[in-house]
Amino acid sequence: MSGEQGSAPAGASSAAPAGASSAAPTVVDSAANKKAAAARKQAEVPIFQKRNWMLYYYYVRQKFDQCRDLIKVMKEETNGISEYGMYVEGLLYRVDGKILQSLESFRKASQLDPKSADTKKQIGVSLFLLGRHQQALAAYEVAEQLDKLDWEIKHNKGMCYAHMQEPHKAREEFLNAIRYNQALVTFKQLGTLYEDQKEDQAAIDIYEQGLRLYPGNSDLLTKVGLAYLRAGSITNAFEKLGTAVMFSAKNSQAMMAVGSIMQQHGDVDPALDKYSHVAMMVPESPYLWNNLGMCYFSKEQWATSIACLKRANYLAPLEWKINYNLGLVHLAMQQDTSAFHFLKSSVHLNPRCAKSYMLLAIALTRLNEDNHAEKCYEKSFRFAGDGFPMGHLNFATFLARQNKDKEATKQMQLFFETCERLGEASQVGAETLAAGATATVAPAARVSAPT
Repeated sequence: MSGEQGSAPAGASSAAPAGASSAAPTVVDSAANKKAAAARKQAEVPIFQKRNWMLYYYYVRQKFDQCRDLIKVMKEETNGISEYGMYVEGLLYRVDGKILQSLESFRKASQLDPKSADTKKQIGVSLFLLGRHQQALAAYEVAEQLDKLDWEIKHNKGMCYAHMQEPHKAREEFLNAIRYNQALVTFKQLGTLYEDQKEDQAAIDIYEQGLRLYPGNSDLLTKVGLAYLRAGSITNAFEKLGTAVMFSAKNSQAMMAVGSIMQQHGDVDPALDKYSHVAMMVPESPYLWNNLGMCYFSKEQWATSIACLKRANYLAPLEWKINYNLGLVHLAMQQDTSAFHFLKSSVHLNPRCAKSYMLLAIALTRLNEDNHAEKCYEKSFRFAGDGFPMGHLNFATFLARQNKDKEATKQMQLFFETCERLGEASQVGAETLAAGATATVAPAARVSAPT
């Protein structure tokens, strides 16, 4: 038998088979050399890194129990100095909602690798989730010094500034993040920031910019649709929201807004069809039951309308529009005491709504509380803004019943002047609530003081 050919890993035979010549075992020799090289390479990998690949494998497949078991093994093998193990442990704590523990794990990982920008960023994320926005911002700034090209750091700094009520700095950071990476989440956050600052056109522009990159994103289509709705562009709003529903039939927010637009234009039955689909997805939405109630109100199904509005009021007792609508329906049903109760609640929740004061004055008039009714009319004009023709008409009717003809004539003159200036008499509308949209108005029966 020939002599030994190289060295093989422990447990592997390094000799050629019996009876073979000295030139024969080249294949065996090559395999043995490869095993030896692999063994030397494995020996070069530090012990605290050799299981990182397995931990990554488990984590990306969301096998979190195996991750936790492997982290325990890694801690025992490395005496607690496995940087990657600490990093993944912090992520797992965050998944479990244990933010403080995740912060401690990330800090330990950062001590083991002080130049890791990603670990510093995760420290900032945990601080942000704990509401420590100033400390999170400081952590992001440290991370940015280590990696100036990371768009997530700039996006997260913008989130911190937004929560710290510094919208201009937040806007700058979001724009910087978009320059480095046009991520969908940044477009959404920047658009929301513009909306909070009442800059509807700027929000529409940034959403449209995002749609050019993500044309089929249902959430982004919903946001731009609602922005158009707030800006008064009903046609564009309906188009965008309809497209959002087409891309995602389970987008309850977009479907709700589409139903609200239909209801606003008097298409009650199609709106009810949309709301029936929304009811299967979000049955506990107060906005849904409010709008359903006003649909049935327009169909003069009083009992069904009251039942829907009462459920909406149960789900959102502090929503002034629901109380307003309940007061309106009760007034139409001649249930003046109940109307007074809900309208008074509406006034307390939103003391600057002229229509609420006018309806409250009508309810007080029917309850023979003329002094209080007159004060409510006066308050309604205080918050009416440019013109409130229905307020002048109802106040004129009230004054005529009090035999105050001169004052009544003056109010009628104001009514005609306001109607001429506005082009048409405004009607008392039932407030509908599209989730995410504000001040959408659906047609309702005009309510005036009794003659």
